[in-house]
Amino acid sequence: MTRSQRLVFGSLMLSALGCLVVAGSAGPGELPAPAGTLITAGGFFAFSIAHACWGLGGQRALAFFGIAFLGSLAFELVGTATGWVYGAYHYTDQLGWKVFDQVPLMIPVGWCAMLYPCHVLGGALVRADGPRPGRGRVLPRSALAALAMTAWDLALDPVAVASSFWVWPGGGAYFGVPLHNFAGWWATAFTLYLLHHGAQRLLPPAERPALAPTFAALPLVAYGLVVLTTSWVAFRYGLRGPGLVGCLGAGGLLLGALGARSVGAWAPVLGRKGLAGRRTENREDPLL
Repeated sequence: MTRSQRLVFGSLMLSALGCLVVAGSAGPGELPAPAGTLITAGGFFAFSIAHACWGLGGQRALAFFGIAFLGSLAFELVGTATGWVYGAYHYTDQLGWKVFDQVPLMIPVGWCAMLYPCHVLGGALVRADGPRPGRGRVLPRSALAALAMTAWDLALDPVAVASSFWVWPGGGAYFGVPLHNFAGWWATAFTLYLLHHGAQRLLPPAERPALAPTFAALPLVAYGLVVLTTSWVAFRYGLRGPGLVGCLGAGGLLLGALGARSVGAWAPVLGRKGLAGRRTENREDPLL
């Protein structure tokens, strides 16, 4: 196993450890600082970057996460300042240092950590290994990937409010969260995915390692871990509705992605057929 592979698996294991810490909390306010959340977000952030460097190539991975980080931060800054994007809300001090005293740095990190697994999930759902995979699939893939992000937030947001990570002063129709928020989540993710696809087409071809099918599917494992943990915590907090919606919504998309292709068919999602060897990427790569 190479150093890069060890980094991918190690960061995934760190994320799983964070999930165990979060899931083991007995209720709201019983985590001494959001330690489990920080470990989980940091681990999944490292995992997504490490895996994307293999799946996309270093330069394209840098572009993906540059767009994800700066774009999500921009949306959040506008959202907290105006209430236009997600509704009127503000962050507490629970998640640490804030950019411009508005948005915790952990928020764009969290966006980055989940945008990549959802991107891979969207590719599976639209069968990105079909003919002319880079064309005619950008909109449906981006829409489904954004839907996967939003489905997870259906469980996350009520849990975050119960944990005092952020506050909706006016409440909302969905367990205290305004429906406007979920439309904003989908629009944010969809926009970032479109920007990603546009940027990828401007970058030169790159040579990078091939991926085994099981290695290519690891982002789906990461997505499943996050969904299960968030839903479990929702149940532990007494938020059975969000927990159930998260399981059914995000879990349904995940099962759909896994059911769309066997393990042996996962390599084409990332344009690879094995772990050994290298090939030159082209502009029709399914991850563009």
